[in-house]
Amino acid sequence: MRIFVAILFSVLATSPAISADPGQIFSTILGELGRQIERDHQRQQAQRLRPLWNACARGEIAACDRAARFPNLNHEGRAQLKRMREAAQLRPAYERNFYACQKMERAACQAALAYPYMSDTDRVNLQRWQRQAAQRHDALAAFGRNQRHCYAGSIPACTSAIGQRHLNESAIPGLERQLAQLREAERERLARERDRQAALAMLRLTKRKCYGGSIAACTAAITNAEIDARGRRDLEHQRARLQSAQRQRDARERQRQAAIQEYAGLRNDCADGNRAACTRAAAHPHARAADIASLEQRARELAPLTERV
Repeated sequence: MRIFVAILFSVLATSPAISADPGQIFSTILGELGRQIERDHQRQQAQRLRPLWNACARGEIAACDRAARFPNLNHEGRAQLKRMREAAQLRPAYERNFYACQKMERAACQAALAYPYMSDTDRVNLQRWQRQAAQRHDALAAFGRNQRHCYAGSIPACTSAIGQRHLNESAIPGLERQLAQLREAERERLARERDRQAALAMLRLTKRKCYGGSIAACTAAITNAEIDARGRRDLEHQRARLQSAQRQRDARERQRQAAIQEYAGLRNDCADGNRAACTRAAAHPHARAADIASLEQRARELAPLTERV
């Protein structure tokens, strides 16, 4: 009623009092009344729509659906509601991916960056985390390779992996034990290699001496752990030749010593007065040139005695 009175007063106040047509005035009043009622209806609708709109913007899908049922929404409003509803639907997954990306999950970063309604700040953060996640992924891949190579026997790989302990702290104790074992094995291997090189040097030395004529060197070379089967056979043949030659020398030496002893006996017999011994001693192969004259002289001296006898 107050609205009607206000409209009537407004129409009467703006119309000429003398020539006013009551029917025209009534039509005007009805038109204005209709417009006023429409404006009041729109304000009421707007008051009812605003909390639903705000709730939809915060991500409440039910509010988006209720707001979309308002009859007086224009095309732009409905398009915006559709975008907000889509954003609300995708928001939970986006938030999960957002926080997972923050924890360096590369796939989550990629999924979060596909969300079309993120803020510029979120995009910058996600891109930064994505780069960090990619770097961490590459570092973890390198750590994994070093870990595998470490257990395969590589000391540098063990050292590299242990130097990246922040990537997988739980794997470090095993890597440190493996490194200690590999270093001990390496020390033992180096010691064996030093022994082998020493044995090879000794083998080369004893082989030279063996072929230079040393039977003892031949034996030492034959018993060397680094000699191969062919080398051992060759050295055994060389030792056999040297031993044969040594036996021959020994036999000749024994003969020589026997001859020397025979000569000494003849000289003694000659000195004792045996003229035949003097003659034999003077003709003996081991008789010295200085002794021959004295032996012959002794034989002549003994000749008259022999003849008298």
